[in-house]
Amino acid sequence: MDIALTKLELLDWVMHISNKATFEKLLALKEETTEDEVIVAYSSLGKPLNVNEYKAHINEGIKDIREGNFITDDELRDEMKSW
Repeated sequence: MDIALTKLELLDWVMHISNKATFEKLLALKEETTEDEVIVAYSSLGKPLNVNEYKAHINEGIKDIREGNFITDDELRDEMKSW
């Protein structure tokens, strides 16, 4: 099952809900959803990240920069010449 297609089908279904009780159940489910369940970004490899994972990746990058674990644009260009 393709999740993207299923999401579109779900959106279509939500747009056509006319029963107030069903809609209120859906809203209650939305309110129960925690930050850990919501995808806010994707890694460079396509892995979905929740807000905590995303912040951890950002903090890891900041730490790498502070520790000098990076290469400059010029260094990268020089390295690419040998590929």
